[in-house]
Amino acid sequence: MSPCFVLVSSPLVGPSGWQWVSEELATSGHRVCVPELAPADAPPPFWRAHVDAITRAARDEPDVVLVGHSAAGRLIPLVAEALDTPVPCVFVDAQLPRAPDECPDDQPDSDDWFVAHVRSLAVDGGLPRWSEWWGPKVWESLVPDPSRRVELASVLPRVTLAAVEEAPPPPVRWSGPAAYLRFSGMYRAEADDAKGRGWIVEELIGEHLHMTVDPAGVARSLVALAERLGES
Repeated sequence: MSPCFVLVSSPLVGPSGWQWVSEELATSGHRVCVPELAPADAPPPFWRAHVDAITRAARDEPDVVLVGHSAAGRLIPLVAEALDTPVPCVFVDAQLPRAPDECPDDQPDSDDWFVAHVRSLAVDGGLPRWSEWWGPKVWESLVPDPSRRVELASVLPRVTLAAVEEAPPPPVRWSGPAAYLRFSGMYRAEADDAKGRGWIVEELIGEHLHMTVDPAGVARSLVALAERLGES
C-alpha cells in the first residue's frame, strides 16, 4: 500500500493552500489527508493545539508521509514524535526543527525585521490575513492566478500576534528520515542546512506558494521524494 500524504500547512495559510496539490495526488491514485489546524481561539500553547489536531488526523492512516510547508516545518517532527513510529517527513520551503539543545526563544537576527513588521500590523492582539501583510504586489507574485488568489485570500485564517510570536520547542526523539523541497530563495539557507544534515534535497524553483502555481509538479516531486525516503 502506498503511503498517505499528510499535507500540513502553515497556520498563516491554512489547509486551503494545499488544495490543488491534494487534488493532483488524489487524481494520480495517492491517498491524501489535509488536516485542519487548531482554531484561532484555541488555548495556548498554540503549537501544541496544532500538533494535537494533526496527530489525530494522521493516526487514522496506517502509513503516512508528513509534508510540512513554511512554519509547519517546526510542527511535523513533533507530530512524528506523537505518532511514536518512524514517519518520513518532507519539508517544503519550510523552517527546520530546532536542535534539542537550542533555546526555543532564540531567534536569528535576520528575523528581527519580520517580528517588528508583524507587530506593527497588530490591532488589539489580532492580525489581518496573511495576504494583507506585504501589499497586493507581493500577494500577486505569490499566487499569480487571479481566481486562485481570490479564492485562497478569502479563506486565509486570522491569527493572533501571540500565536505568531510563539516558538515551538525542538523535537526530543525525532531524527528523520527527512527530505527538503525548496521553492524560493528565501529558504536557500534552510535547504543548505538540510543538505548538511544528510537529507535528500531537491529544488522546484518558484515563489513561496509554488504549490498554488504548479500543483502537478509539486505533487510529482512529493511522490518522488517519498519513494526515495522509502528506499533509504
